[in-house]
Amino acid sequence: MDEALVIRPRAGRMLLTVLGAALFTAAGIGMLWTGDPFTMLAGALSVAFFGGGTVAVLARGLRHGMSQVTLTPTGMRLHSGGTVAWTDIAAVGCTRPPGPLVWIRLRDPEHYLASTPAHANRAMRRFMRPFAAILSVPLIAALPPDQHRTMWRYAGRAHSHADELRWNRETFGWDLALAVTWLDRSGEEFVELIERYRHS
Repeated sequence: MDEALVIRPRAGRMLLTVLGAALFTAAGIGMLWTGDPFTMLAGALSVAFFGGGTVAVLARGLRHGMSQVTLTPTGMRLHSGGTVAWTDIAAVGCTRPPGPLVWIRLRDPEHYLASTPAHANRAMRRFMRPFAAILSVPLIAALPPDQHRTMWRYAGRAHSHADELRWNRETFGWDLALAVTWLDRSGEEFVELIERYRHS
């Protein structure tokens, strides 16, 4: 593999994702008119998460031409910050919960962290603060204890890429993950592509 390959999501896949978010946003708007405080709160959270979250993610993605990862002869360049050398990948695979995701386990996470720019950690902290605040809302706190406890611990601990990698390894057994939504092929096909790059 002698050339860089920019991975961009399929237009149809992104359209379905946006339409799904729009439906949840519309449902949230409808819930705001019920007059019931509990239902209105759920509607407001739906609008904020699916409406605001989708706009924020798409705006960020457009700055990179909707690409989240580029494969190069020496490794994977992640547009969220940092580069993973092919020699640093210990294993790669697919998972559904909390996916669908392509996961990557690193030989030494410090190599990746050393390539991560400071602004990437600042951006992550800006995202995690409102996420932690949302988890404090009584409606969200009423989720099943195990589910809420897991999200709460993540929001409280993951304030940098180092924290995120540590959390992923302790909780799931891998370090990094790529959402299949942002890929141009299935998760299994992307794993095969990564393996070809690793061994070329």
